[in-house]
Amino acid sequence: MRGERPLDAGDGPLSRLAAYLRRVRREAGSPAYRELGRRVHFAASTLSEAAGGRRLPSLAVTLAPCAGLGNTVRLWDLADRSRPPTVLTGHTGAVFSLAYRPDGRWLASGSHDHTVRLWQGSESRLALTGHIGAVSAIVFAPDGHTLVTASHDRSAQLRETDLARAEARGCALPAAERARHFPEVDHRDRCG
Repeated sequence: MRGERPLDAGDGPLSRLAAYLRRVRREAGSPAYRELGRRVHFAASTLSEAAGGRRLPSLAVTLAPCAGLGNTVRLWDLADRSRPPTVLTGHTGAVFSLAYRPDGRWLASGSHDHTVRLWQGSESRLALTGHIGAVSAIVFAPDGHTLVTASHDRSAQLRETDLARAEARGCALPAAERARHFPEVDHRDRCG
C-alpha cells in the first residue's frame, strides 16, 4: 500500500477535513482505500482524493469513510469536545443514515444490514426489519411516531414507532383482517 502524500502546510478547512478523514481511517486500522470503497460504494480514488485536502468533497463522500469503518454510531458532546463519544453498537453492517425524533428522545439508525434501530440514550430499544437492501435514508414525521425508511431495494416503508399506538391500530381492524396481517398474535388477549 502506498503512503499518502503529506497535507499542505496551513490550518485551512480543507487541510483540517483531510486530516480528520485520515485520522478516522487510521483509527479503524488503516484499511486500503480499495477495501473502504468496496464497503461504502465509492471508487477508491474518490475516497483517496477526499483525504488529500486539495478540493472539497461532497457531503456523501465526506461521510462515507465514517459509515464504512464500523457498524457503530458515535455521538459526540459538542459542548464538551474532550469527552469521548458515546458508541452505539448493535448493527452488523455499516450505518448509512440517522434521524432524531422531533422531540429528541429517540434516534433512528439505518444500516447496510437491512435494519433500522431505535435508540434511547445508548440503548437499542427496537430493531425493525423488512427491507431487503441497505437502509439509506430515514426521517421521522412531525408527530414523532411515524418513521419513513428508504432502502437500496428501491422501497420505502412507513413504520409506527409507538408500540401502544401500533397495537391500538391493529385492534381497530376487523378480526379477520387482524388474523391475516398478524397470524402469530393472539388478539383475544390484546384486543378484547
